[in-house]
Amino acid sequence: MTNSTLTVATARLGALTGETPQAEGFRALGIAVRLVIDDSAHVVSLPPERSDAPDVTVALSSSDIVALADGDLGVVQALTQGRLSAQGPIFAAIGFAHVLTTL
Repeated sequence: MTNSTLTVATARLGALTGETPQAEGFRALGIAVRLVIDDSAHVVSLPPERSDAPDVTVALSSSDIVALADGDLGVVQALTQGRLSAQGPIFAAIGFAHVLTTL
């Protein structure tokens, strides 16, 4: 992980907070996510106003967020290789990971 990879990942995650198709896709899930990036180096809560009560916590590296968004890593591959971990409903985590593929 480099700082530039984290910068790219967090910039792409910004698309989930506005009036973008990606944000609409995320809102359609109806969940709150705590995203732990790079082993707690950076934590993002989506939507921010529900940071105190996430439905699911997902952990990924910043490089895997970028790889998912670029299509270089599949959701199933990330799960089976242990590159994506979740606490909470697994289907919520999978849905969120699919949203990441649209960034």
